[in-house]
Amino acid sequence: MGWFNRRTGGPPEESRDMGYLPPGWRVPNTNSGTRVDEESSLKQGVVYAAVTLISDGVASLKPRAYQEDSEGHHQYIPVPTWIQKPHPEIRRYEIFNQLLVSALLWGNGYALIIRRPSDDQIIGLRPLDPVRVRVEWNPDRPGYRRYQINGSDAWLTSHDIFHLQGPTLPERPGGMSVIQHARESIGLGLTLEEFGARFFGQGAQHRVVIESPNNLNYEQARNLADNYMHAHSGPSNWHGVSVASGGSKIQTVTIPPNEAQFLDSRDFQGYEIARWFRVPPHRVGLVSKSTSWGSGLAEENLAMYQNTFRPWITRLEDALTAYTAYGQESGTRIELDTSEMLRGTFKELVTMAVELSSNDILNRTEARALIGYPSDGRSEFTGTGTDTQQPASIV
Repeated sequence: MGWFNRRTGGPPEESRDMGYLPPGWRVPNTNSGTRVDEESSLKQGVVYAAVTLISDGVASLKPRAYQEDSEGHHQYIPVPTWIQKPHPEIRRYEIFNQLLVSALLWGNGYALIIRRPSDDQIIGLRPLDPVRVRVEWNPDRPGYRRYQINGSDAWLTSHDIFHLQGPTLPERPGGMSVIQHARESIGLGLTLEEFGARFFGQGAQHRVVIESPNNLNYEQARNLADNYMHAHSGPSNWHGVSVASGGSKIQTVTIPPNEAQFLDSRDFQGYEIARWFRVPPHRVGLVSKSTSWGSGLAEENLAMYQNTFRPWITRLEDALTAYTAYGQESGTRIELDTSEMLRGTFKELVTMAVELSSNDILNRTEARALIGYPSDGRSEFTGTGTDTQQPASIV
């Protein structure tokens, strides 16, 4: 049984703050009566959409490597093989995605580092379930972490474990679980979803009531209801005319406003969860309100890049750089290419490429590459500096 078993008890407060749960404990119910942990939270549509939006977006970015000299000049170099192909079966995108999903939900993403025995160089990664991993400060090396897998007696170090860490409180060895902090908001959302499913699924709300002036026994009442259902059920009887005789009255019943408010409450909880993950509501399917994330596609992409993607991109870049041999000491850095993420519409992209080319910032080949066009063999600058009166032609 792992340290993170969240299904068999309720942790003491001091253990919960350490970022792991001891065996025999599980997360208690929220005040709304729903148990919320990192896996069950994905049943909430907004949580799933926010987590996959960030993890898919960052994991899809292409890694690049460069060295920076003392004068700040960058020279691009080949990306280490263990980053390009970290596993013989699991693709780079999938490994980055799993690390990010773990960090977004549990606060920490872990992978076992595979090293070549001959020279101890990193040759690959194997993702680990964060539920199986315990992290704490190493008492034998202050300031350094140590890791335990499945409660084993063997302790591993950062030499053995790749660690992608989410937002972290001071003096804590691991990141914070946003799910545990937002569990009341997520729990209420799940409870409202279950309430709506039961409300409509169990059919407790009647649509039509036939009011009779006479006292009917069970058989008479059943025959009256069956006759009405027979006359109005099925596509051929839709919008038919109802006839009430003998003083009977037919009344339609709508959902009372106070019971229908759960629809608005579900919408509100969706916006609340989107705030926890810092994602624009319209990107996770919440479109009932206007957005303030920008007026055009390029502005929206830039705002989302700065507020949502950039922190996670930086975390992954820093982790990849830290685990690269002599990376920080030699000036080598791993970065993710964000050019695709920042693109606007094709018209906006062409306008920018023409402007950069007109002002001799990009040559013709570079400007065509910016909009996805191949080189036409002409790499000269097409503008005449900032005094250009006519826009450059790059096509």
